[in-house]
This record gives sequence, structure tokens and C-alpha cells, in this order.
Amino acid sequence: MNEYQTNKRNMLEAVNSYLDEHKNKWQGIARLVDAKQTLTHKLTALERASEAQAEAKVSIGKSKLALKKTMAAKADIINDLVAAYAHMIGDNELARIMSDSTSALFRLSYDKFFIRVKSIIETATELKDVLIKDFGMQPEQLTDLQNDYNHLLEIEGQPRAFQIKSSIATNQISFLLGEAHNLTTKQIDKLISTFKQSDPNFYHGYKKARMIVQ
Repeated sequence: MNEYQTNKRNMLEAVNSYLDEHKNKWQGIARLVDAKQTLTHKLTALERASEAQAEAKVSIGKSKLALKKTMAAKADIINDLVAAYAHMIGDNELARIMSDSTSALFRLSYDKFFIRVKSIIETATELKDVLIKDFGMQPEQLTDLQNDYNHLLEIEGQPRAFQIKSSIATNQISFLLGEAHNLTTKQIDKLISTFKQSDPNFYHGYKKARMIVQ
């Protein structure tokens, strides 16, 4: 939820709690009892939609981390093969560049990780023939790492699966907030207004709960 939606939800929860705390004031009014029950149901559904929205983000975060860890291990293997080649031909600079361990690669920020893995893929691709012939690299090792690289790029850009889950939850949140707003404005507010003269303290407490805190 965005900040405005969160503030609106907080207001609705404050209203619901206030009415719960003062049930003895209004429980004899059938229409208000029905409206209050509906509001409680809307807030429960809203909580579930909010959790679904958050879970989509958590799920994608876990997928990213797991894939990054797998890629770091695969990249390290190819890294070592290139480093072995570099040592053989006396290219100390290339050997230094290709010296990162699995843990060192994994600890990189995503931006740096992408750059580093891309460099490993490109260098290994240039040396593919000699690495396969003399250092035991399998062609599928390079292809596999490239596929993982492309997949992680998709995840980093919020893949379609996440967008769909998040969009469904977001639309549900907007819909529920709209319904709850109509319920409070068109029904509960009007029913509570009958307490304006008969119980001003209760009425003003309700109005205070209805305020959206920015």
C-alpha cells in the first residue's frame, strides 16, 4: 500500500476499534450493527490483501537471493578456469581479475554482481575453445550461467509473475478501501450523527477516530 492508502486504512481501523470499545452505545441500533459488522469484514479482507501484496515482494526477494548464490558458485568455477589459463600464459592482470571466490562474488551488490558475472561470461566466451580443450570446461557450464544471468535480470526488473500477484493485491486493496469509505461515509457517519445531541462525547470521539492522520 502507498502512504495515502496506509493512512486511510489506519483511520478505518481506528473507527472500528472505537466502535468496539463503545459497543454499549450503539448495539441496539440494528442498521449500525450491520454496518459495523460489514466494516470489520472489509478490514479483515484488506489485511489479507495487504499481506498478499507484501508476500509477493518477499517471495521475489528470496528467489533473487537463491539464484544469486547459485550463480556465484557457477561463476567461481568458470572464474577459476580462466585464472588457470591466465597463470599458464603469464597474464597476471587477468589472473588477478579472475581471483574472486564464491563468497566474494555473492557479497557484491546486485549492480556490481551483474557487471562482474557479465565480465566472466564474456571472457570465458572469448577463451571458450581453449578452456574446453585444455582446462575441462563444459559448453553447458557457460550456457547455464548465461541463462541464470538472464533470469536474474528478469527478476531484478520485477518479472511478470510478481507484477501479476502484486497487481491483483493492489486492485483488491483499492476496491476494499473504496467500499469501506462508502460504508463509513454513507452509512456509519449518518447513523453516528444521531448521537450528536444525545451523547456528544461519544460523537466527538468518533469524529476524532475518523480523522486521517498524515
